[in-house]
Amino acid sequence: MVINDFTNTNFVILAHLYNEKNNENVIKTTQDEVADKLQLSRVTINKAFSLFVQNGYLQRDLKHVGRYYLTDLGCTVVENIRTLSVEVNMLSQKSLIK
Repeated sequence: MVINDFTNTNFVILAHLYNEKNNENVIKTTQDEVADKLQLSRVTINKAFSLFVQNGYLQRDLKHVGRYYLTDLGCTVVENIRTLSVEVNMLSQKSLIK
């Protein structure tokens, strides 16, 4: 059992956005590009983006239509879940060895 068994599509999308951000946390990837890359529907991506904005993980760029910023909170969520994933996987490996 690994942490991926417990993460959902929204985290996969948020983690992808984290990987796509530049050093100013700007995400220049469009929702269509995210949908294609992750092989998810455009509707799924749009719902996730709306949820992320609502919860403070993403912020719309008011000067550029369709551009978003990953907030500090969004970055922290991804980093913490990734850290937790490593720890859970290490514990899982230890339990398999015993």
